[in-house]
Amino acid sequence: MRLDELTQRPWNYVTDSGVPWLMAGLVCLINGGAGLITHRLPLNYQTIPSLVGILCMLLVFLAARQVNLRVIAPRGGYVEPDDRFDPRNWIWIPSALVGEAAILLLLRFLTKLGWEQVIWPGFAICLAFIIAGVGRQIKRPRMYWFALYLLALGAVLLWARVGPEMTWLAIGVGVPLTVLGAIRLRKFLKENPAE
Repeated sequence: MRLDELTQRPWNYVTDSGVPWLMAGLVCLINGGAGLITHRLPLNYQTIPSLVGILCMLLVFLAARQVNLRVIAPRGGYVEPDDRFDPRNWIWIPSALVGEAAILLLLRFLTKLGWEQVIWPGFAICLAFIIAGVGRQIKRPRMYWFALYLLALGAVLLWARVGPEMTWLAIGVGVPLTVLGAIRLRKFLKENPAE
């Protein structure tokens, strides 16, 4: 076994359970759903869905922690990936910001649309490149499929001219993550029955 494979094992174990994907998908769906509801309410009531959404997102984080402690750990052991701060792991952030700015400028130049109409499609496209880069770095070529999906989502959002709301991007990201997380969790539970 190679050293890089050995160091990746804790993260692989955590992600293979499906819980992080399910949690991220549910958070995106809640965020998108709250946004959909917010913009359809009178101005006096627009903060209510956002507050309820934040509360629901906190509940998702707490539920994910409980699932990890009570369902995942008894079946496969408890793993705490090393999360010490290493500046080399975060060097991609400035690159991503420059890339996002370049994509936004390019989209604005090519489409002649306003900033509010290119911001979220541009973010989806930039996120696609980040996902592809992470997939390459951690040797998970299946992440390329999600990157392609994000490119397509960005194109659809640009074509639909969704405007300044990130609602549809959140829903578009949340649906596949939730489905993937649920499938992985179900597979994990089948392969690791409770003793």
